Amino acid sequence: MIYQECAQLEAGVTFFIPGVGEQNTKFFIIASCTDKPAQSLLTNMVSHNANYSCAKCFTEGENFTIYSKKVRKSTIKVFPYRNDEVRNNSICNNLAIEAEQHGSPVKGHAAPCPLTKLKYYSLGESILFDSLHTLYLGVFKKFCSLIFSKSKTDRQQKWSLYNKINSIDQGLSSVKIPTTTSRRFRTIKHIARFKANEFRSLMHHGSTVLLQAMLPKYRRHFALLLAAVNIASKDIIDNYDIILAKELLHQYVKDWQKIFGLRHMSSNIHSLLHIHESIQFVGPLYMYSAFNFEG
Repeated sequence: MIYQECAQLEAGVTFFIPGVGEQNTKFFIIASCTDKPAQSLLTNMVSHNANYSCAKCFTEGENFTIYSKKVRKSTIKVFPYRNDEVRNNSICNNLAIEAEQHGSPVKGHAAPCPLTKLKYYSLGESILFDSLHTLYLGVFKKFCSLIFSKSKTDRQQKWSLYNKINSIDQGLSSVKIPTTTSRRFRTIKHIARFKANEFRSLMHHGSTVLLQAMLPKYRRHFALLLAAVNIASKDIIDNYDIILAKELLHQYVKDWQKIFGLRHMSSNIHSLLHIHESIQFVGPLYMYSAFNFEG
């Protein structure tokens, strides 16, 4: 259905323009920005928690077993830091055809993606980074859930800020945020119920308070993400910015694995490695933000 509608737009839509008359205008889809479940449906790829689920590269992922009191509790999919081959139309289309013939996924592809029939839509390149779900409700929410975790195991970690919640809240209460901000963050005690806009507001306007509460090692690590996201959100981005954002995020993901462990190397953390590709292909993160469609 989506493909048919996009194909009709490419063929052209006739409008009547006063003073000009009928005008046939063509619209071309060059990219898409969705959450991960919708991305899987749109591209006919496997679920985001399966092997080869990254729509940007061929990282495979691996199973990680969680134990509770030495008893196997569950198995999750994790994505260790790697620098894998990126996907492109020619390779992906061949894999998708092979998957359709065999009746089982091949390197993440379950069937051909109809959108690749469009003139400018390309698997890999056209899949853009979704800042709402992947960054703010993904990476940053996970980060906050760890450093403010109530669990005894997490509270014993050097990166934990649980015992500093009251002082952090006091510092955040004095933070002045722009009047254009749609939602101010609440107390950290309610962070489990934060909306995406609250996480975004906390990350960009409350980060100085969080940084002050951290030990130097973890402050430097968090600063890598802040710097990279600010670069990726600039109005004008040049080649140097793209290279710098890539280097910062690769270091951030690599260090995340060392600090928080393989257990927390989710698909969202892995996706940070592809932000620079989106800003190189289209531009700043706000140009394709899903926040405009948030209910």
